[in-house]
Amino acid sequence: MARTGAASCTVYLLEPGPSANLRLVGGGHGHTPPSRKPALEAIAGAAPVIHGGGRTGADGEGPARGAVAAWPLLRESTAIGAMCCHFPPGRDPGEADITLLEVIAGHASCAVESDRLRAATQEKAVQEERWRISRELHDSVSQALYGIALGARTAREMLERDIDHAEPARRTEPAARAEAPGGAEAPSRAETPGPGEAAGRAEPGQKGPGEGGPGEDGPAQDGSGQGGPSKDGHGTAGEVVELADLAELAEPIEYIRRLADAAIAETRTLLGRLRPEALESEGLVAALTQHVEALRARYGIATEAKLDAEPETTPEAKHALYRIAQESLHNVAKHAQARNVRLHLLNEPGAVTLTVADDGVGFDCKGSFPGHLGLLSMRERAREVGGTLNVDSRPGQGSRIRVRVPAAPDS
Repeated sequence: MARTGAASCTVYLLEPGPSANLRLVGGGHGHTPPSRKPALEAIAGAAPVIHGGGRTGADGEGPARGAVAAWPLLRESTAIGAMCCHFPPGRDPGEADITLLEVIAGHASCAVESDRLRAATQEKAVQEERWRISRELHDSVSQALYGIALGARTAREMLERDIDHAEPARRTEPAARAEAPGGAEAPSRAETPGPGEAAGRAEPGQKGPGEGGPGEDGPAQDGSGQGGPSKDGHGTAGEVVELADLAELAEPIEYIRRLADAAIAETRTLLGRLRPEALESEGLVAALTQHVEALRARYGIATEAKLDAEPETTPEAKHALYRIAQESLHNVAKHAQARNVRLHLLNEPGAVTLTVADDGVGFDCKGSFPGHLGLLSMRERAREVGGTLNVDSRPGQGSRIRVRVPAAPDS
């Protein structure tokens, strides 16, 4: 615009894929009249198109209209878009303008191609980094979590076994030590004084109570003055305290086990998001099934999955469908507050359709808020494989996302 007499300039690009959608990607200063028609003509013919100015009315009495020069953006003789310059009324492009527009269109074509190659390279780098992180998570973090969970389960089983062994000893008392009337313990035969003997007096030649040394009849005393466990293995106060301590350990061990199981489930979900191995080895249906099961386990959302047979479409389309389903279900879990979600995969003549619907709070699909962050990437994924994505949602009435991609040409 600075080097020509043009009043404004617009740039259109064809979206990648068989749908050949024309998208306005840039505009110049001032008012930009519609120029899709000359842009489409330049793309179809892969040659410049110049529409002369004049009057807009059929009788020649309408407002004056300036000329439009549309230049195709070529990549190896294939048009990938068009650049349209709008001239003010009474000003047609001259030879110098045409030469300059041709040069600028060539630079624009190189810029578009460079941008797309950079985006493809970045996508590949991101994918490789995802795979690297998934390997690290699987080989290190996952194995450590499995070890923690296994150790916690083993500790809990050993604890329960010790408690089971300790309880009978604590609860069992010898019949000779049954409670006497009035709550006092009846003395055993060995402790009952014989006729004519004074209680607590030892006979000549015998040691009195408490005088016996180690290994003799007198009970061994610990530092607290309490007797240790009896020879027959019956529980004492010390064993009761130990049993209570064992019981208290059960709760933190169970907490560790539950926490490790939750971390394993979370890691499994992250691994699926980073690198859906089932998609590569088993196909789209298996990958979606695994993701739905992970969603149920992680968030407790009732999920209905109706999946047709493995679709006949390109690997790129399957990957796009999986990522769109993944992002949709993630949004449902994080934002929708839904109780139920439906995931349908349908094979249609010439197309594959994926639908994700929920009964959550819904949203204004024309508005702008954090829940919309994933919609742009979903639209781009669908567009890259020649598909379309429609969003239907209103506040309080849930939402539905429907993506349709073409089937493989030989299907």
